[in-house]
Amino acid sequence: MTGNPDYGRDIEFGVFVEPLADPPEYAAKLSKLADREGLDLVGIQDHPYQRRFLDTWTLISTLVPQTGNVRFFPDVANLPLRPPATLAKARTSPPSGRRASRKTTRCGSASTANT
Repeated sequence: MTGNPDYGRDIEFGVFVEPLADPPEYAAKLSKLADREGLDLVGIQDHPYQRRFLDTWTLISTLVPQTGNVRFFPDVANLPLRPPATLAKARTSPPSGRRASRKTTRCGSASTANT
């Protein structure tokens, strides 16, 4: 097949969870639902300067133990406030490292790698 857009990878499905501080249980409820329904990924935007949002990496570390199979990733990373080396360290630190995914986005196309 010519021009295969999946690059030999299985197609995965997920949900975008807004890290709202109010109501605080919103992210957990949606992540648990995604896990129960068999989705593969939960993406959470990382905007540490937004006071209405919970901290993404702290939130991921609290959601991993509440779910069974779904993998988490920050679907927006703020590089000026979270340099790449800091992101890499956060990704590999337990408990988020257990089921955190690495996501690279460039020119509008995204690829996700399993851990």
